[in-house]
Parts: sequence; structure tokens; C-alpha cells
Amino acid sequence: MRICIICHRYPYKDNMVHVFVKKIVDEWALMGHECTVISPLSVIHIMTGKEKAAPVFERQTIANGITVDVHRPRYFTIPKLSFFGVCLNRYCVQRSVENLIKRNKLEFDVIYCHFFKMAAIGWHYAANNDLPFFVATGESKILPLTKPCPSFSTTKMRDTLYGVVAVSTKNKLEAVKMQYANESDIEVFPNGTNIEIFRKMDRLQCRKRLNLPNDKFLIVCVGQFIERKGQRRILEAINLLGNKDIKTIFIGKGDDSFEHESIIFKGTVKNVDLPYYLNAADVFVLPTREEGCCNAIIEALACGLPIISSDKPFNYDVLNRDNSILVNPDDINEIAAAINKLYENRILREDMAQKSLEAGEKLSIGRRAFNIIDFMREKIRQKKKKMKIYYYVYTRKGNLGDLLITKYQIEEYAKYADVFVDCYGMPSDFRNVIFDTTSPRIKDFENEYGIGFRSKNALKVMHILNKNGFTHFCDSPGPRVPLHWPFHMMLRKLMRLSIPNLFLNKEIKRYSLGVDLNYDQHSILTQLNKWHFYKFELLGIRSKQNLHTLEKYLNNVAYVPDMAFLYPQYKSSFFESIRNRIALSFRKVDNYDELVKAVQTIGMIANEHDLDVDILYQVEEDEHFCRQLHDDIKRHNMHFIENPIDFYSLDTYQKYDIVLSNRLHVLLMAAMNGAIPFGLISHNTRENKIKNIFNCVFNRQLVSYIEDFDEKTLMYLYNTQDSVKKEIHNCIEEQRGICKNAFSDLFS
Repeated sequence: MRICIICHRYPYKDNMVHVFVKKIVDEWALMGHECTVISPLSVIHIMTGKEKAAPVFERQTIANGITVDVHRPRYFTIPKLSFFGVCLNRYCVQRSVENLIKRNKLEFDVIYCHFFKMAAIGWHYAANNDLPFFVATGESKILPLTKPCPSFSTTKMRDTLYGVVAVSTKNKLEAVKMQYANESDIEVFPNGTNIEIFRKMDRLQCRKRLNLPNDKFLIVCVGQFIERKGQRRILEAINLLGNKDIKTIFIGKGDDSFEHESIIFKGTVKNVDLPYYLNAADVFVLPTREEGCCNAIIEALACGLPIISSDKPFNYDVLNRDNSILVNPDDINEIAAAINKLYENRILREDMAQKSLEAGEKLSIGRRAFNIIDFMREKIRQKKKKMKIYYYVYTRKGNLGDLLITKYQIEEYAKYADVFVDCYGMPSDFRNVIFDTTSPRIKDFENEYGIGFRSKNALKVMHILNKNGFTHFCDSPGPRVPLHWPFHMMLRKLMRLSIPNLFLNKEIKRYSLGVDLNYDQHSILTQLNKWHFYKFELLGIRSKQNLHTLEKYLNNVAYVPDMAFLYPQYKSSFFESIRNRIALSFRKVDNYDELVKAVQTIGMIANEHDLDVDILYQVEEDEHFCRQLHDDIKRHNMHFIENPIDFYSLDTYQKYDIVLSNRLHVLLMAAMNGAIPFGLISHNTRENKIKNIFNCVFNRQLVSYIEDFDEKTLMYLYNTQDSVKKEIHNCIEEQRGICKNAFSDLFS
């Protein structure tokens, strides 16, 4: 590939700064890619001495016959001046880049911008020339962007981006939060180093080479001498310890001036000598406040050094408790305690050193370069055909459970493609929740095209999908009633469902995930249903029992869990607390007397254990029934909750240890909020689906028919809730993984 790298301050012989950019470029060149670097340089900065006058052009030799062209176009700095919202300084940078490309008639296959600051510069050229556009983010903090031209916006940049290379999960989350990129477009590739240069060496030989004492405990810290990096905090920690055997090596330069009796070396070293200084030390310490992914830590790992660094997200991709001690970078006592712990425990130092070495071996710069190229190629392949989903909302009105699973599914689809949601005929409160989103990829089909499939314009909708580049036809999850008697209902449904089968382009793929299909065994209906559903690329069935039945008729079915497992607010910590409260929620049942008896038993047990019982409802049609149940039982510890649980109050379930219900999504949302779900159901198809779904999700029996319920069941769940909640947590993690992988597999 012909890769254009746009970056700030690209290093050269007399000024080896920002070498982490050069490392990855050199590796790409060695892999056979044609790399051209454009690194704009301010004339004013050169005149004032802020920047050195680097060559305008140089051809850097990487190896025999392998070179990288580096251009440093000059521009004039116009500080803090803008015109109609355009930052004139950034405009000058952008023009210098584009004029250089035009003047030299340079041609590229990919634009790769280092940091979002330069992405705003490269975006305009990439967008105007329809070039794949990538950004590397490794900033210690991603800053707000200023406009380099009138047409720039972060939304346009995000929509143009093919992919983002993040050095840490921290950078990934920060970019998503600032809405600079979509989460699905970002991949984490921690920084790498040359593990042939940074490798384990003999400590005593390194000390002899550098004339360092053999009988001292040496701490090494590599980083710019600025307050953020924490050199002064290291020295304060050593003061606390008062140990004369601890000596320090500070490698770097900067404005922060510090002196201390423990310092045996302070200053810059040649790159070739740095591995020797690292190997001479006993431990690497860097209590830095902000990073992207610290290269100095990567190099220390590769040399097999135990690490003391910051307990902050930017470290979590490369450091763990096996190879490091993570501390609060501003807590001098914590830093001192960590240093003392490694000073006193040689076995711990050796164990951590081995784990560091193992981690460092995986952080090869060559492997990182190869993986990034692989990532870019895959993203280019995906973007060649931009995916566009038509999503048909086919669900019951006024049912929160159906709303939840539809909402969560749309949000998951939007990680991979633009989703045009057809909510025609749905009530306003349903639509408001669906379109209450931070994802720019979720769009209102009716607003865009003026019609909906449920109207009399179903054929026109098919024409729109065929002519406007739609790649997928998807619909709502949940219970799906296929064709069935009586005849007039079957005919009406057949006419509507036949339209996509007959008029949708074959290239448009059809998916329906997280559904139940209750097949009628009548031979004629079986054939009609088979004809209808065979057109689907995939039917994701949320019950394995239902799946096994359907496999007799269809070969396009697979297990995909209920969409409730995609609940975005889910946290593992929900399962760690005891709430001392039980909730009940029921839809109308035929065996009412049996239910009353069961609820009375629940109330009695709760009273014996000083537990409160709330009767609540999640679906408005259940209000009257739940109120009647409460009024008929009338226990002092049993309360009726007047307001229904809605989409924005699902965290109400975090108040309860156990939730009993005959509604599937009351139970699943309770489980997602850390409660034990227990299905108390009747013998009917509608409620038996709870049993079928629970049997393939949870490892223990969490369902009972109403007439079979006894107090031993509830007592057991309450007394063993710690272990039960751990089991439920593990089961949920597994189902979430299956669910997310199903979406990933569809679009990979």
C-alpha cells in the first residue's frame, strides 16, 4: 500500500523526538509498503527557536534499498485568530499539506493521521479524493478540535473515518465519548517496541558497563521531566522511606528541575544505551497522571523489569497485578509502600520480572505494525460496500419488554452500519425511546422517505430499499407468530409477509435475531411457513428447544439469546450487594386462587426474615391485576408500587434480591440488575417460553408452575443468594458474549 502519514514533529537525525511514530513507519517500510510522511512545520516556531529547522525534504534510509520520504512543508502560524469559525492557524497547516501533495503530484492508497489534531488536517484531502482515512490516537488527553476549513465538522470526520487505531482502551473510550469515532470503528493496539533491542540482559554486566554500583537497589524512571510524569513524587516517596540503599536513575529532559541525594544519573542517553540502563535497574517506576499508552513502560516490560505505575485506565491494557504494582500517582505513601515492597521481597521481584518479560514479548513493534495493516485492510474491505440496514419494527404496542429488546438490538446493529428504523404506526412514546440515542447511525426511515411498511405503501418501501443502496432487511426480536388459522387472518398476514419475499432484491440480506417461532404442525401451514422463512439469511432463535423443533424444517436457524442480554447499563458489581427486598409482578392468570396461595406463602416467608415485598408492574395492562392481587392478600409487609417501571427506571430492580414474575422481560431485566429471577408460570404457550429460555440460559432451575411452588424453593434461593447470584452473573456473561458475537459474525 502507498501510505501517507500526516503527523506533528516527525523525528530526524538531529532531533529524535516522537520516535514512536517513526518506529511504526519504519516497520511498514520494511514490510514493503511505500510510506510518505508529511509533517508540517511552523516558520514562526523556527524563527522564535521553539522548533528546529528540520529539512524540508529528506529520504530516510531504513535498510538496504528501503527508504521513507519525509516532507516538512512550512506554514505561517497565526495564533488564536479565527474567521467565521475557522481557525486560521489550522487552515494554514491544512493548505500546506494539500499544496505539497498537489505540487509533487503525490498519490496514495491510504491517509493515516497521527492523533486527532492531525486528523482534522487530513480529513479534507481524504474526503475530497475518496481515500481510506485512518487515525491513530495515543494522546495523553484528546483535546477539542478546531476547524481547519469551513466544511469541517467532527460529525463529517467521524462518518468519513474508516478506522481508528487506539493505543489503549482509555483512548478508545475517550474518542467515543467525544463523538470523534464510532466504537465499532476503533481497535486497540497497545504500543510496541523492538524486542531484539529491548531485551533481558545480565544486570551486573550492565551496571559494570555503565559504572553503576552493584550493591544498591536501583530505580529507573524514563520520561520527560514534567510534573505530570511524577519524578518529584518518586523522590518524596524515597524521602519517606529514608533508605540509603535505594538509588535513582532519571532518564529524560524537561523544564522540571529537581535534585536529590539518591540520584546517581539524571539526563538524556543515546537510544542504543537505553536498554542497558533499564537492565541495570531493579525496578521501573513512573507515577504518571496521564498517558495514551506509555512507550517507556513497554520498553521496561520487554527488558523484564517489575513496574510501579499509575492505577489508571491508560495502563490496564499492558499492566496487571502479575507484572506491576499499580498505585494512585498522587499518593506518596502508596508509591513509597510499593517501592519498599519490591525492595524487601526479592522473590516477588523475580516473579514480576518474569511476568513482565512474558508481557513484553507480546508487544513487538513488528507484530503491531502487521496487525495495524491487517486492520486497515479489513476496514477498507468492509467500507467498499457501505452497509445500510432497513429495520422494520414489528412488535406489540404498549409492551415495555418488546420496546427494550427492539431498542437494544437497533443499538447493536448501529455499531456496524447505518440503521433506518421504520416505526410507522407505533405510538410516540415508543418512537421517542427508539430515537433517544447518541448514535448518529440510527435514523428515522419515515422522516427520510416519508412512508412506512405498515402503511398502504409497502411496495413503495421495497422500491426504496432496492434503489437506495440498502444491504440488509431486519426486524424486531421477540415472539413471532407465523402463518396460522383462521383463514382470513392467515391470508392477510401472508399478503404482507410475501411482499419482501417477492419484491426485495436478492442482494439484500434478511436477518431476524432473538425470536421465537411457534410452528403450527398442520402440513399446509408448515409448507407456507417454510416458504416464507427460507428467504432469511439467518433466524436467531432465543430458545434451544424451539431451535431443535425448527431445525426439522429450516436450515437457516441458529441460537441467538434474547436481546435483553445487551442491556447497556449492566455491571458485574450489581451482583455484589444484599438488598433484603423481594418484588412480584404478574400478568393475568387463569389459576388465580393458586397464585394467591403462592403469594401468601412468599409474604409469610418474607415476614419471618424481616423482608419487604413490593408488587410492581412493567406493562400497563398488568396494573389492575397486580393491584387486585395486593388488595386480596393485604399483608403489612407487602406494598403496591403505583408507578409502572418504564424504560428510564429499569434500575428499580437493583433494590431487590429476588424477583418473581410470569413476564419474561421483568425477569430478565431483574437479572441484568443483579436480582435473582424466578419464573412463576402457568401451563400455556405464552408463559412456557420462560421455561424454555431459562433452561438454556441458567444452570439451575429458576422456574416453577404456580401450583408446584413451595416455601422451600424461596428459602433456598434466599439463603444461598451469594452463590446463586454468582452463577447468574456467569450465565449472563456467557449469553452477552454469544449475543455480541452473533452480530459481529454477521458483519465480519
